[in-house]
Parts: sequence; structure tokens; C-alpha cells
Amino acid sequence: MATGTRIKVMISSRCKDPIEFEGGKSTLTAVRTELKKKIESLRFTPGRAAFSCWINELETAREGTDDSWDECLKQVKDADVVLCIYNGNAGWATNDSGIGICHAELMTAMSTGAAKLRLIQEGTPEFDSLTTDKGAPKLNQKMYEYVQQQNLFRGGTTFKTGEELIELALAALTDSVIELTRIGSSEGRTGRYDSGQALDWSRLDFIERKAEMETVLRDAVTGQTGSSQNGDDCYVKVGRDQLLVICHAIPAAISVASAREMVGMPFLRDHEKADSLGRNQIGPVHMIACHKGVTEAQAMNLLGFPDAIFVATSFGVYVADKVQKIQLLLLKNCRDEATTRHAVQRAFDWLYRSGEADHLSARAKSRKRIVQTVAGEQA
Repeated sequence: MATGTRIKVMISSRCKDPIEFEGGKSTLTAVRTELKKKIESLRFTPGRAAFSCWINELETAREGTDDSWDECLKQVKDADVVLCIYNGNAGWATNDSGIGICHAELMTAMSTGAAKLRLIQEGTPEFDSLTTDKGAPKLNQKMYEYVQQQNLFRGGTTFKTGEELIELALAALTDSVIELTRIGSSEGRTGRYDSGQALDWSRLDFIERKAEMETVLRDAVTGQTGSSQNGDDCYVKVGRDQLLVICHAIPAAISVASAREMVGMPFLRDHEKADSLGRNQIGPVHMIACHKGVTEAQAMNLLGFPDAIFVATSFGVYVADKVQKIQLLLLKNCRDEATTRHAVQRAFDWLYRSGEADHLSARAKSRKRIVQTVAGEQA
């Protein structure tokens, strides 16, 4: 990550590919150069530049060399914001069996910080011929499949001209700066829980703190678009369905047995929620606010067996059992209302950005059938 006095923006795209710009035929290099000028001219205050912008036209190594490849990926890692301009062309490759440089830059941005990445996609017949035609080169096919799998934020709008590209890129940059500021303002408090509401929560006993955490958690969950609440049951809109989210809280470190046992293995009682699942309602999924940190090993112990999906994320740990369709979202460092709400937002952001929301929904539909069957047997 860049550490200078300016926000470093890296533009990832092809250079010599044709595009309509300024009333005639041009190339992406001309558009990239103009976009770089506009980004670097942005000011929060007069006389002080806020952004620096890197484009590989400034790189001395020739396209197709290892030096150029390594430098491009280094710039992606160092950037604060990466604008990926995707026209269907995966870019040059050092060998035919690998992936294109644009594909590699996209993957590197995803792995080093997906929140800093914005994808801006072309919407022309040329794009379709590069990606979906049977005769499309393998490098382009690989990148197209990767983009579809990642379900990256594209703003719902594509570009056809250089002017449209620049407009979308500046909007994407604004969106990225806002999101990164929001993330940074919350995470900047990490390790400072000795004052304010965090201190107030620490003064509470386990029962009081658990109740406070669960109240905030339910309110944050039902604050999502299209959500509702019925008693302690929270429903979040996922596609056409309403996902039943059951909220819990572990009021101390998850390693403290007396705190952990206040939640136990809540999924063992899911059949008691069968009556809460109507025609378009699925689940349940359990969201557990943890007062302190949580690891994959601790999540494994909570589930009770190791053969499941465990993913350590920015918000905590996501757990999914492929057989019983049990799903848990464990949120770490829920020390006060702000950190709890932020953890909830990051959990939902991750689900949609990673594409896991579709898998979560499919498992939740299966889980509904399982709990209703168990409830019927119990009756």
C-alpha cells in the first residue's frame, strides 16, 4: 500500500486498443493519458494535489518482458485505488499457457485488497466478440470467466466512448475513496477500547453485555435494504427470498468457556424456528457477534467438526457445512455499537463482492427443508 502524501491510483487496461474519443478514432492510451491528467488535477484544497496516477506508458521496460510484468504487478500492490478498465482483452502474456497481464493485475488487486478495486467495463459488440464468441482467444476467455465468478462492482453501467470511460472512472474513484475512508475510520480505532462506549460495554457483566450486543446486532442486520424484524427474528432480502438471520453474541473472548457456552451450538435448535419460515423465507443463518477476536480453529470448535468451509475474512470467519447446510457468520471485535455495525456491513459487503451470497442463499434453501423435516419428526 502506498504511504506518500497523495492517494496513489493505478489504471489497469490495454493501451493500444481502439476506442472512439473526441469525435474520432483513437486508442486507450489517449484516454488513459487524459484520465491521468483529470485525476491528478483533482483538489480537496487549492494548490495541493490529492492524487497521483500511474499508467504503464511511463514504464521503460518493453511490453512482453518479465521486467514489465513484475513492475505492473508491483504498482497494483502499491496502489491505494486500482481502476481496471476491462474491454474484453486480457492483455499480453509471457507464454500462451498462462494468463494476460490485465487478468494478472485484476487478480493481484483482488488478493491484496478487493476494497480498493473498481472494474469499468466496455459495452460494445467488440467486447462480446472478444469474450463470448467460440473463437475468442483462450486468454480472453479465462479473464471473462474470472470476472463473472468474482461478481465485481461495475456500477451497472458500461462505456462505449472515451468520454464515457472517463466519466465512469471518476465516479468509480469517488466511490472507492468514500468506501476506503469509511473502512479506515473504523479500523483506525483498532486496539483503542479504553474509552467511550467500548469502555461502557466492558463495565457490563456477561448477561448485560450479551443483551446489548444482540440488540445492536439485530438493529444493524435489519438496517440492510429490504430487511425486516419479527420479534428476535431478522429477515434480510437475498434475491427474491427473505433470509432468516438469528443473532447471537459471545460477551467475552471466545476462548472463555463461560462466555462461549452462553451461545453454545445454536444451530442444534434450528428446528424450533420452522414456524418462522414462510413461503419466501429461507434459512436460518446464524450471525454471532464476538466481543474479541475469532480464529478459524475457534470457529471449527464451535461447529463441532472440521470437514466444512472455513474462511477467514476482514469481518471475522465465515462457516458453511456442505452436508447439513449449517452457516455461521462470526464477527470479530464487536466492542461497541460502531464496531458491531461496521462488522455487519463488511460481512454483507464480502458476501456480495465475493459472490458467496448466491451459495449462501442456495444452502439456506436446503437448510429450510432440513429444519422443517426435523420439526415434523419432533412433532
